[in-house]
Amino acid sequence: MGVIMKEGIKPKNLPGGDDRRKSSSHFFPGRRDFLKSIIFGGGVVVTRGILQIREAPQQVAEMERPPGAPPRLELPPGRASMIAVDLRKCTGCRTCEVECAKHNQHLYSGKGSPLGLGNPNKARIWVHYFNPPVDVPNFCQQCADRPCIEACPVTIDFNKEIKNLHLNEKTQTLVVGDQCISCFSCVSACYQYRNGSLRGDAEMRVPVGYCTLCDGDPVCVMMCPHEALAHVAVGLDKYYARKPEAAAREVAEHWYGSH
Repeated sequence: MGVIMKEGIKPKNLPGGDDRRKSSSHFFPGRRDFLKSIIFGGGVVVTRGILQIREAPQQVAEMERPPGAPPRLELPPGRASMIAVDLRKCTGCRTCEVECAKHNQHLYSGKGSPLGLGNPNKARIWVHYFNPPVDVPNFCQQCADRPCIEACPVTIDFNKEIKNLHLNEKTQTLVVGDQCISCFSCVSACYQYRNGSLRGDAEMRVPVGYCTLCDGDPVCVMMCPHEALAHVAVGLDKYYARKPEAAAREVAEHWYGSH
């Protein structure tokens, strides 16, 4: 997200070359810096090829709800919902990234054993950092008009007019089918018309960053230690998404005054 919003308000230059939060035109973030941090930072040497990343099944097992976590939002099938963030409470701790990755994008050993952790670089929620200090989680806002689906050129069911990128009928969240041609038109549409939460993965050659709401009970909401995230029902007549820069500008002007 390398756009300078106003003088003095721009993304921080994070250590380790983490430019994925500075440039939305870079659709394919690498995992080298993350692996360096967990391998060398933890004092363990892991050779290339031992760690594998796999996407967890969309239907997930019920997690034990931690004390103080908000209750599950009960919705009728087909009712739209989304994750909302209270930027006054977000501290940029990135717990949401870690928990999302652990739940949805597991790391496995070369023998197929789960390691109990995930790669935050593959998380479906990213925390963007700005200067003056403002932390903005960015994630799929479940847009009613779905420009990402509109941009998908692959139709997998002509009778029902279902595209390879389509909606889960129960949760009304995005599903990527197995006929993706890696054109990343959906990623471009999300960045151009919405908040840029969709990204292209260079390794898996599919779009990532779409939120499944963890089958109706988002783990990031459940595990946020500061109650900055909430799972809420939404109508289909309003567009909620904002780019991180716009949100950061508004918060910075409120907290620090105009720049």
